[in-house]
Amino acid sequence: MNTSHPNRRKTAARAFSMVEVALALGIATYVLFSLLGVLNIGLATQKSSIQQTEALEIATAVVSDLRQVPKGAAVLESPKFAVNVAQTEAVLYVDAGGIVKASPENAQYRVTVTLNAPPVGSRSSTSGSVKVSWPAMAAEPAGSESVFVALNRN
Repeated sequence: MNTSHPNRRKTAARAFSMVEVALALGIATYVLFSLLGVLNIGLATQKSSIQQTEALEIATAVVSDLRQVPKGAAVLESPKFAVNVAQTEAVLYVDAGGIVKASPENAQYRVTVTLNAPPVGSRSSTSGSVKVSWPAMAAEPAGSESVFVALNRN
């Protein structure tokens, strides 16, 4: 004799098998590690971008400082960075805030200012470049940015 109620259905317990759980965990782990790899690349790119931006800000400040030396001035040094515009090359060591440091140990950037004076009697401008490289003490820099400069010194 059948004692079950006619409206009740027999249902089996539903659950995930161990293989399905292991497969889902494997896929989730793969996706997580892929995202961490992309995050690491993004952080490295952000750091490089920040260094390039700081370097260009420093180069722009040096160029602006060089342009502040008036024509025919008795003192040929720029006011902020003390670069002598009569020299052909000057090396500065600067931190991220644009403050000149006495030694490369305390600096983050190395600034190389190269100026090419026009021939005597020429009416052409003084040209040159400002190269900012980092880190300051490295023989082979990790990165650098260069800016062309033309100074009307006639």
